[in-house]
Amino acid sequence: MISIITPTYNRANLLGRLYESLNAQSCIDFEWIVVDDGSTDNTTETIKRFISENKFPITLLHQSNNGKHTAINLAMHHCNKEWICIIDSDDRLTPNAIEVLSHEAKQIDSNNICGISALKVTPDGHTIGKHPENRTIDMSFFDYYFNYSFKGDRLLMFRSNLMKCNPFPVFENEKFIPEGVVWQGITNDKLVRFINSKLNICEYLPDGLTAQYRELMEKNPVGNALYYKILSENKRATSITKIKCSVLHLYLIEIALKNGSDISSILPDKKLRHYYLLAKILMPIYKLKRILWN
Repeated sequence: MISIITPTYNRANLLGRLYESLNAQSCIDFEWIVVDDGSTDNTTETIKRFISENKFPITLLHQSNNGKHTAINLAMHHCNKEWICIIDSDDRLTPNAIEVLSHEAKQIDSNNICGISALKVTPDGHTIGKHPENRTIDMSFFDYYFNYSFKGDRLLMFRSNLMKCNPFPVFENEKFIPEGVVWQGITNDKLVRFINSKLNICEYLPDGLTAQYRELMEKNPVGNALYYKILSENKRATSITKIKCSVLHLYLIEIALKNGSDISSILPDKKLRHYYLLAKILMPIYKLKRILWN
């Protein structure tokens, strides 16, 4: 029922932990697709060893180092199940994760629900972020994070056909783009079922994407500007959200222009002109804050 995608780069030392968590699942209706994003360690040998144990279906794919988003795009062509779930190489699943996700998926009888989201926890069991307590709610992805102010990373699983119709955009010389670019596209006119089951054990490592987010954002300005452009144009966005996203959008466009990047795909929407006028006024304050943060 579920295709698990794991993009990985030089994480051979951690993949065994994830593999053991998959091997311990109470439900085995899944496949694991690992994309080696140009690793220089023994990732290939490690995954081949797992394959030889023949515990569950594993597919190993290779590409040159082009970033997590392109690895996911590659993997989606090889997914054979109804649902797709992305699990990072430094994460693990609880033993009942696939069983719970499969059960929830079978309960969904509406095509208007495009995905399922569960809680992530730290290795010592603390819930990551702020979420509604003990409730299952069907809500738009945008509303959950921006209008109800729930916070924190969550495990996400989406219908395969929707994922395959919404690949990550790829920009020249950029190796990182927020996953929210695709999540917003998939969920724009649909709902996500948010459940409060703790299914993903997540450890944020110093060399992980989350820890490096600010640096990655500025090194990959076009893809990140697209993310804030999409947020600023969302019909559910409040005026405050539109202004904040417009500031970040313009800031990243400035960096992209300095890099000589093509910004034709990320130009501001003329209908939001008044928000961008405010954003230009606020830009010096934002830049000062960034200097102070550094």
